[in-house]
Amino acid sequence: MSDCELTARVAAYHDGELDPSAAQQLESHLPACAACAEELRNLREMSGLFGALKPLRMEDQSLAQVHDVIDAEDSESGILRIGGLLAAMAASVVVIGGAWLAELPAAQGQRSAVVIVPEKGTWESVAVDFQANSLPLGLLDRPDRQMLADARTADWMIANLSEGVP
Repeated sequence: MSDCELTARVAAYHDGELDPSAAQQLESHLPACAACAEELRNLREMSGLFGALKPLRMEDQSLAQVHDVIDAEDSESGILRIGGLLAAMAASVVVIGGAWLAELPAAQGQRSAVVIVPEKGTWESVAVDFQANSLPLGLLDRPDRQMLADARTADWMIANLSEGVP
């Protein structure tokens, strides 16, 4: 590896990519720097070797076989690509949903829902036998709109569904 800072610009000079002032600067530098001159000579030699090669032409039958293989690969990989995307989306939903559910109780002050599950009977018997004292203590001390709406619904259920029940 050369210690000359202009060696990196030799390839750009060889390819004609430098602006005229930078090209002139490198041309004046080349006689004094053996590393840059060697790099330019190597690039010119390699370009000459590649320039002497004849381009190869593939036979039509071989070209058709290559296209057939690529087409077959594309149709199979499309299904796999869609399956991979769907699996990634499903995993994202699971991760995001799990994180959301893990944070949900903390965001609501660690409250949990009250669920009253009857041991026996139908929903009608639960509605008729519903007692306000079956709610957890302290819940009735802090009424809010939802709780009042639930209480009114329960009162309606008790009053209207208990008619005709022995």
